[in-house]
Amino acid sequence: MIEPRILIFTHDGRGLGHLRRLSRLGAALQGRASVLFLSGHREASWLVPRECEYVHIPSRDSIEERRSKQWGRRPFVPEKSFIGQRMRRGLMAAAIDTFRPHAIITDYLPLGMDEEIAEFIACESDCRKYFISRGILGSPAQIYRDVLTPASLEALRRHYQMILVMCDFKIIDMTREYSLEPGIAEKLVYVGYAAEAISPSRIEQARKERGLQAGDKWVICTAGGGKEGEALIERCWEIAQIFPEFYFDIIVGPRSRLFLESDVWTEERRIRLVHVESRQLPVSEAAADVVICRGGYNSLMEACMGNAAIIVAPISTDYEQVNHARRLSAYRDITVVDHISDLDLALEAILQRKSPVENRLHEIDLNGLQVGASMILADLALHATGLEDNTGTKSEREVGAAGVPFRTTFA
Repeated sequence: MIEPRILIFTHDGRGLGHLRRLSRLGAALQGRASVLFLSGHREASWLVPRECEYVHIPSRDSIEERRSKQWGRRPFVPEKSFIGQRMRRGLMAAAIDTFRPHAIITDYLPLGMDEEIAEFIACESDCRKYFISRGILGSPAQIYRDVLTPASLEALRRHYQMILVMCDFKIIDMTREYSLEPGIAEKLVYVGYAAEAISPSRIEQARKERGLQAGDKWVICTAGGGKEGEALIERCWEIAQIFPEFYFDIIVGPRSRLFLESDVWTEERRIRLVHVESRQLPVSEAAADVVICRGGYNSLMEACMGNAAIIVAPISTDYEQVNHARRLSAYRDITVVDHISDLDLALEAILQRKSPVENRLHEIDLNGLQVGASMILADLALHATGLEDNTGTKSEREVGAAGVPFRTTFA
């Protein structure tokens, strides 16, 4: 069997959580497979593992006028010209046609936003399809409106071989929560959380690099990728003034409209506003004494890898943030506040504790990356008859070395 080629498509309609989770899965696959990412996120340049490759397609923020306005700019080409949309689709088609994947992996939206990859999912009949779910997706009503649409359900029935749930069954039973039909429910495989362990030596080094001494308390405040996180960041700045006994790192995410060109230090380096492309955030969250976050999947998992007390201030309308944090709090030291105005009270309560909260995280499966990668590779090996060394498109094989530009099979 040749080394399988796996294409990971990450939609760029929302934050960076899906790309971060899939990047970790890609790292677990690379070496035993050749992994190519396809995404409109510019952050793929530093989130995608260096061992993998990625193809950047024009982002929706750059080609859709409504999204561009959110960032205070114009589309890079006029939306009505449809050039941006044609470029995006053409580059996607060329990447798939040239790479000729043996497997395609998607996350959250089986057909991408606006079903933009529906044709590729249906046409690539010779390759396996794997759908990644974080477990708690949203409220059932919202999920059946935006995610599990009739077309997506049909794709999961007909084209996807496996649905890998990167969560623990103790936290969610997707079949029950979303009333999944038997034909789709039987494809669910609970592999555990996509968590990366952080060694004690890396934690010690991170605290040393931050300039902390024994007994110093370190607070990390993060809104994840930063989308809709400006209010939390501003509130954490206020709290940093209230608690002079803490060191604060306030992470301004790359999807935030609060922009920093570089890190900003204040009060003799006690408070730091961290540049958007902080590659060390997972280590910092594991090394901190307190982590304040919205409750996104990746932020929770990164904070859980250390001993930090976790304070979650979810967006009240975000079903996943609210419910995930509350359910996980049965196994980990997590305080959920109803409003960001209560963050100072939650932090004060942590200061007043007489004894640490019991940590039962060992009861939760955290091996999703290793198990998920192994299951995908095992499934590909089981269907090795499809792993032909079919490099090169049909057009390329026809023209040989003549160098004639090829036309993609999806044109």
